Amino acid sequence: MTAMQASVISLEEIERAFAAGADLCLIEDWRIVEPGLLGPLAKRFGPDRLGLMLSPGEGDAPDMLARACQAVQSGIGRLFVPWKENRWCAGLASHVPDARIFAVFLSEHGWRPDDLAGLVAENFAGAMLDSAEPNRAHLLKHDGIVALHEFVQACQAAGLSAGFAGALETPDIARLLVLEPSFLSFRGALRREHRRQGVLDPEALALVRALIPRKNFPREPSISGEDEMIAETGKVDWRLAGRKMSEDEDVQGGETDHVFVHDLILPMSVGAYAVEQKAAQRVRINVDLAVQRITHHADTIRDVFSYDLIIDAVRLLLARGHVSVIETLAEELAAALLQHQRVFRARVRVEKLDVIEMASVGIEIIRKRPVGTRASRPLLTLSETAMSETTSGKGGG
Repeated sequence: MTAMQASVISLEEIERAFAAGADLCLIEDWRIVEPGLLGPLAKRFGPDRLGLMLSPGEGDAPDMLARACQAVQSGIGRLFVPWKENRWCAGLASHVPDARIFAVFLSEHGWRPDDLAGLVAENFAGAMLDSAEPNRAHLLKHDGIVALHEFVQACQAAGLSAGFAGALETPDIARLLVLEPSFLSFRGALRREHRRQGVLDPEALALVRALIPRKNFPREPSISGEDEMIAETGKVDWRLAGRKMSEDEDVQGGETDHVFVHDLILPMSVGAYAVEQKAAQRVRINVDLAVQRITHHADTIRDVFSYDLIIDAVRLLLARGHVSVIETLAEELAAALLQHQRVFRARVRVEKLDVIEMASVGIEIIRKRPVGTRASRPLLTLSETAMSETTSGKGGG
């Protein structure tokens, strides 16, 4: 299950973030890392929920090692270090054996399988993909859903946790949850006017919290009865997530929305003939979904099923490699979209545009989820071929 991580710069922000339901806090201001200041909070919330971003720009290697040790002594259990500055990362884990260490990769610089092997060799716990200063390019726009999926899969294959940062916004959450990262890290999205230097906004914190299922971390005694129920059962109000509804809701009752993506034309490797396996051809995809409406008036991202989820599903399927027949693509796309509990009917039309001059050929299917059933298929996975072809950390989108 994916954790919500809040980037914070003060002791007060740590208190406010945890009170609002954050699973983890990532401290970005070294000045508050003092045993006398941080110790009580670490004891209260647990060191495994507190992280610190260590920047090599703040000092040389010996200084960074000293700060890492002081951070752990202060009660911090998670350390984040930029991997591009790995000259001082060697042996770091041996100095702080009680801490979990995460490498930070910048999407602009990419990552390689050798990097992940290096993390394993250095006993790191995981990796986080972020975007560089000063512009902090939006991660999904820079890398795309396929490249981010590859990052998660590569980390998991290496036995590492994978997380995302990079100017994440609330519309990104449902899309990234599909990839099952270990955590999503937010800063600007939690603050007034979405400014990185702004103050924490209670409404923004509540919105992000509502969109991510809760992990089983201890909750504060001050939380509401409803939140306490969710924390104890591990359930979440999926109505707010734009992906699924709660387990007990009948997705085929009430009002229905028609969410669609039409005339999406993409190149793909498809076809049973040998010539079709040598070059990509254009495919046009149309998707129409019957989606359970959860409110009479849709005002925010919490109230809608995003068409981005449809496009992401298409791109993830195409990234798996060659498909012999378009019927396979249509069936797998319908099945993937029916994983979302709010979706109870999918119409998928796939057309090959380059087979016959002056015409298109293809198939249209309609698939429904039987009443009372819930999707249980695993998430889409990229083929080994697709994984080996793109290892730089950049890809489709």
